[in-house]
Amino acid sequence: LGKAITVQSTDPNNPDIVSATIIDCNGTQKDPHRGFVFQNEEGPDSIIDGITITGGYVTGTYYPSWAGSALLCHYSSPTISKCIVKGNECSRGVIFCKRGNLTLEGCTIRSNRASEIVRLYSRVQLDVIDCMIIENNGRGISAQGNLTVANSLISLNSGGGVKSLSGSLTLTNSTIRDNDDTGIHVFNNDATIKNCVIERNVTSSVGGAIYCVYTDSVNIENSWIVNNVAREAGAIFLGISNCRIDNCVIAGNNAELWGGGIYCSKCTATFTNCTIYGNSGGERGGGIGCQYKCDITVCNCILWNNSGILGKEVNLHVRSTPSRMTIGYSNIQGGMKNVFVGDSILDWGGGNIDAYPCFIQQGYWSDPNDPNIPSDPNKPNAIWVYGDYNLLPDSPCIDAGDPNYVPEPNDTELDGNPRIINGRIDMGAYEAPIFAGIEIE
Repeated sequence: LGKAITVQSTDPNNPDIVSATIIDCNGTQKDPHRGFVFQNEEGPDSIIDGITITGGYVTGTYYPSWAGSALLCHYSSPTISKCIVKGNECSRGVIFCKRGNLTLEGCTIRSNRASEIVRLYSRVQLDVIDCMIIENNGRGISAQGNLTVANSLISLNSGGGVKSLSGSLTLTNSTIRDNDDTGIHVFNNDATIKNCVIERNVTSSVGGAIYCVYTDSVNIENSWIVNNVAREAGAIFLGISNCRIDNCVIAGNNAELWGGGIYCSKCTATFTNCTIYGNSGGERGGGIGCQYKCDITVCNCILWNNSGILGKEVNLHVRSTPSRMTIGYSNIQGGMKNVFVGDSILDWGGGNIDAYPCFIQQGYWSDPNDPNIPSDPNKPNAIWVYGDYNLLPDSPCIDAGDPNYVPEPNDTELDGNPRIINGRIDMGAYEAPIFAGIEIE
């Protein structure tokens, strides 16, 4: 069995010392080398702490020859803390763990090359805490098993941000930004995404920010999902899934064909207290688009200034089997006329309004050379200028949500304030404070 040994720099808390404490593998195609191998059932008390690992290179046809150029973990569960992992290369998984529980804490993983930079295989556990996985040539994380990501930045990776399959995903207090493919890809497992920023991810396929398929339970809460781009489903794609999206801003996302904000297919979903604003859905469904037997509930939401040829705010597209959508206590620009129903079913419930929401600052599409000049979202190189979707004192969305809404314990809006402040819930992602009266003499 492996031993509980710590390999550590003189001061793991000093970034200069970590950068200067280097294990250079000097690996090449002719002379491949790895940084570390754990293969004797080492546990979490086998630790690498405060070291730079670089120059790992492995290649081959069969496992493990093609994996783990920086670190290979096989039937082991070590802890990697405060390390820098850079300039390593292999086919799959610069950090590769098979049948073990791996913890990465406080690490910077950048400028590596592999199809997946951090790879978990065979349905075990990967914990990524307080890490930066940035500027890599490959997907940031790919996990076949249980994946927890917290307080981390996953950005500027050429193969996308995070992929989770055949296990579970818990992603909290993290930023998934500027990746050159889908930000978060979930397949055949449950997922919780909470208190996250998911922005400026771009894919030529489906789901710029989030792609979920064959998921029994997906909960997306208190997150900022803005300025993502895809061919279909600019922000979120939900296929053959059960999903809740609560207290989120979904704004300035762009789909070439349909579903600028959210696109659903064969799924059951509830969208509560979301602000869905300024998304472009191309042919149809600027805010929300549906097809193939969806059952969608929209409550306490604001859908405003979205664009699509058929259904500026909502499109219930029919492909063989109609969908059903229930909308209640929501502010829908243009009301029912901006909902394309076709042969599907729209239940237009009580409490819906069509009134300017009075945001503090609306986001908008602008000319790339001058942010003061508004632009069409489908114009090449148009940029999204961010907004602030808190409500002004005269907003009609204040105290206009479902009067029967009962908040969960510790239920908060997107800024972390109590979800109900003045006795009745507001529409949208933010709860307005109690504004003090002003007397002018």
